[in-house]
Amino acid sequence: MKRISANTPVRKILLIIMLILADALFFLLNDPYKLPATLMLLGFVLCGLSVYLLCKIGARVIKAIGFIKEERHLVIVATSALVTMVLILQALGQLSFRDIVALLALTAVAYFYFTRVSPQKLQS
Repeated sequence: MKRISANTPVRKILLIIMLILADALFFLLNDPYKLPATLMLLGFVLCGLSVYLLCKIGARVIKAIGFIKEERHLVIVATSALVTMVLILQALGQLSFRDIVALLALTAVAYFYFTRVSPQKLQS
């Protein structure tokens, strides 16, 4: 039987499917209003990791189609953080239009800040 290496797309897709199933089971089996905050954070971290991997695969698909020339890690992180925050706020029942506008503005400011500041200034 042929072994699947760590870099194959099949293995990454299986990892994403397992993460999404873990997210679904976690949020289906637990009530967010009765669950301790530390366990809710664990669920949100799982959710964020799933969204990040989905955004990364989406960026690779868009690159393969030819819409973009290169993947930008910061764009993937910003997009996944934005989507994760919207999902978290929606899961807690706290999502409003003002929250979406504020998250978009904060994500845009953070993206431009991290693209304009040199890595040496960030480390010091």
